[in-house]
Amino acid sequence: MKFVWIIALLFVIVCISLIYQVDIQESLTTKEMENAVAYDAKNEFEDGETKSIPAIANFAVLIEEIQNNNEPISQERMDFSKKNNPIIYTMGCVLEKQTEDMNQSSEEIKRNEITDVELPMETNKLNSYIALSPKDGKYFPSSFQLKITNKIDMNKYNYELWGTGSNVEASPSNGVIDKNIIRSMPYPKDLYVIKDSNMVIGNIDIGDKALNILSIGNIFDENFKVIGNVDSLNNDIIIHCDIADQVTGLLIYIGAPVPIK
Repeated sequence: MKFVWIIALLFVIVCISLIYQVDIQESLTTKEMENAVAYDAKNEFEDGETKSIPAIANFAVLIEEIQNNNEPISQERMDFSKKNNPIIYTMGCVLEKQTEDMNQSSEEIKRNEITDVELPMETNKLNSYIALSPKDGKYFPSSFQLKITNKIDMNKYNYELWGTGSNVEASPSNGVIDKNIIRSMPYPKDLYVIKDSNMVIGNIDIGDKALNILSIGNIFDENFKVIGNVDSLNNDIIIHCDIADQVTGLLIYIGAPVPIK
């Protein structure tokens, strides 16, 4: 009988101990719960976020000076052209989500010569930004044409202007941008740096009056006057500017690439 009471007493002690442990266990504070929810949400967002998958792409680039017979060339322009002939241009590319392992050095391009260049380009559903500016002179020729040819046999992707994408309903016009205009555009804030009055894309200084190329169609100046046009033919992006005396650089907005099957 005494043994039964001892068993019963031990059972009661065990039950009281379990209840006590449950009671003294601390619950999460409100702050800890918020942090836990935020952590889960962050992980879920990052899991669904589009990742940057860059790769080196190959292009053939040609920038030509076009003789404009309708407008006389000033003596100052002629002296400038002779002094800086042949002008060297620098071209580089920045990705929408730049990765440290793809900080590619810029390429040099000679005027009136086809140059093969390698640029880091996006291969996922993100955008790329090509920048170009004169290296040995401040301005472009009075009239010029730039042709960028995508070597699709090597790249296996179509690289087209952002505004020609099927998911873009209406693209802004191609036009002139400065440090104030570029700040008002929905470009990533880490795409550019303002140095004095100049816009710097990656390590390319495109100056204080650059052409912003987004789609095919006309190019407009600050007064909405047509100064050129942009076209896309086969694998070529062709930028033609008739009045470029004060143009200091180009920013070319390339949309998400389309894989070639």
